[in-house]
Parts: sequence; C-alpha cells; structure tokens
Amino acid sequence: MLSKINTDLADKLRNREYRQHFFRSRAQDEIASQLRDAREKRDLSQAQLAERCGMKQSAISRLEQASYSRWSFNTLMRIADALDLRPRIHFDYAEDVVEAYQQRERPQRQHQPTLVYVATHRPAVTRPNVWMMQFPATITAGAEHTPSYFLDSVDTIALGGTHAKKT
Repeated sequence: MLSKINTDLADKLRNREYRQHFFRSRAQDEIASQLRDAREKRDLSQAQLAERCGMKQSAISRLEQASYSRWSFNTLMRIADALDLRPRIHFDYAEDVVEAYQQRERPQRQHQPTLVYVATHRPAVTRPNVWMMQFPATITAGAEHTPSYFLDSVDTIALGGTHAKKT
C-alpha cells in the first residue's frame, strides 16, 4: 500500500505570498484543463475551435497550456460561446481553502467509535438494555461493568445483561 505524501501544503498556504502564487497557478491549470476538456468533448480540433472563435490555432494551443496566463475575459467568453459553455467565476476565501487543505492533511483515524445508548431496562420491559452503534465501535460498560469490547462487524454480542446490536 502506498503511503500518503505529506506536502505540508496547509502550512505553506498560511504565507500570503506563497498562497497568492499557488492560487494563481491553480487557476491557470484549471482554466487550461477545462478549455481542453470542453474542446475534446465537443470533438473539435484546435484548428476547428480557432476557426469558430476567429482566432489562430496557435492561440488556442497557448490557452490550453497551464503556464499561459495572458488570456482576457473577452477571449475566454469567445471560447465559451464557440463551445456553448456557461462561464462561471467563483471566488473562495483564503481561510476556507487553508482549512480544507488542513482537513485533507490530518491523519485519519482508522477506528472512530460511535456508541449511542438507546433504551434502558425498565421493570415493565422484559428485554435487556439496547445499544445501537456504527461499526467499528468500542463499548465500555458503566461503572458496574469495567470491561471494554471492540466490535468490528458483528450483529449481536451479549455484554453481561446488555446486548449490542448492529443496525
């Protein structure tokens, strides 16, 4: 199994200068990729798209390169019209992007136990305590019962007068 590469990108994005460069590069990559994907989906060559836009094929080629950043809004609109696309511009707050990268980089715990006590044994009820949980789960009995049980994927397990049921 391949291990995850730790880029510490969330930490790097805290630096405003790094963040601005990263966001600009990502925007260029995304624009170039979207233009190329849309042209290919419409089964057009660069020359055919250029003809529809009134541009040269070499201009389309440049626009489809991630390193190119001299496109204008009007140029992108011409291409969007030729490809019958709805252009959309979306701005994200930097702090939201940094938080999203932090979430991705946090190590995921393999087992996140969840246990919810649903009903208690009452004199009028003849069945024992009922517990519902998501699996995998760890059950720790109350003060009167000290053992803990790790459940990976079971339907029912009896715990000294208490039943754990997979739901």
